[in-house]
Amino acid sequence: MYVELTEDDFSLIHALQLQPRASWTDLSPILGRSAVTLARRWEHLTDRGLAWVTAYPTSRADNRSIIALVEVACSLRDVEHLSRELARFPEVATIEQAARDRNLILTILVRDLEALSTLILEVFPKVDGMESTRSHLLSRTFLEGSSWRLDALDGPQLQSLQRLGPTTTERPPSVLGDPYLPIANALAFDGRMSATTIAERINRPVQTVRRQLTTLIRSGAITFRCEIAQAQTRTPVCVNWWCRLPSAHWEDALRRLRTLPELRLCGAMTGPTNFLITTWLSSLSNVTELQGWLERELAPIEIVDSSVTLRFYKRMGWLLHSDSRATGETIPFTAPMLSIED
Repeated sequence: MYVELTEDDFSLIHALQLQPRASWTDLSPILGRSAVTLARRWEHLTDRGLAWVTAYPTSRADNRSIIALVEVACSLRDVEHLSRELARFPEVATIEQAARDRNLILTILVRDLEALSTLILEVFPKVDGMESTRSHLLSRTFLEGSSWRLDALDGPQLQSLQRLGPTTTERPPSVLGDPYLPIANALAFDGRMSATTIAERINRPVQTVRRQLTTLIRSGAITFRCEIAQAQTRTPVCVNWWCRLPSAHWEDALRRLRTLPELRLCGAMTGPTNFLITTWLSSLSNVTELQGWLERELAPIEIVDSSVTLRFYKRMGWLLHSDSRATGETIPFTAPMLSIED
């Protein structure tokens, strides 16, 4: 189902990309619409699965948590079934079906290497339809989807939104367990959920939840992301670029990549290719043009392969319809990826 989003829709989503938990009252003067109008517009978008705010554990270089990309080989007749089965694993954050020889690509978030080994070597072989896997560990994530932005707001609006942001004043923790995990899982379902609603949901006193929620947000232990159904954007084509690039050139490449509005993810990884770039493009005709730019501007980069995503089944815990809209069902990260000390 294609839905024509308005400029007001894009402006609201862009604002929530920058300030996912900003109140409608604070956003009202910036977006030039009443708080009631903004609330109704957001409800319309979320009810139809066109946009949503989620939250998930923050990955940090100085802890043991692991992000891995796992390529899964299976027969085409098993793709739908296997995607549904794998979507139930909380460790499997994202599932995409790729063109060419990669049937499925999984983004996996686990607490440590042992958990990843158990999942791939002991659990996955028991899943019906999975023929083989090939894993790549992200050693550094330079930029990910929470940093991707629509281009719907002007300079003064962006400056006003910047001034709204809560500051991260505490050192991000290395673990996320009790009593914060139930709050984090509630935010995974709705990143804008109030302390009152969370308290009702997890059966705790409101004041306790409000204090813990503030600590959780300020710690930086979780990342908030305002998502949009990709098929409804001006960039409906997702392309992964699997590259080789000497590590001495990573920082310079990243500096140049940050100028690309199409850039969705960039990271260093293990394996025969060590540099991953993910982009959202307006059409397939842009693939060749962008490849030329990458080869020219990021030299001595070698693009080993590229894969176009045919469909996303799950994105950061959210199950998706075939047209990229959210179904409203989430699989929260129940494993102790991350625990904050009380």
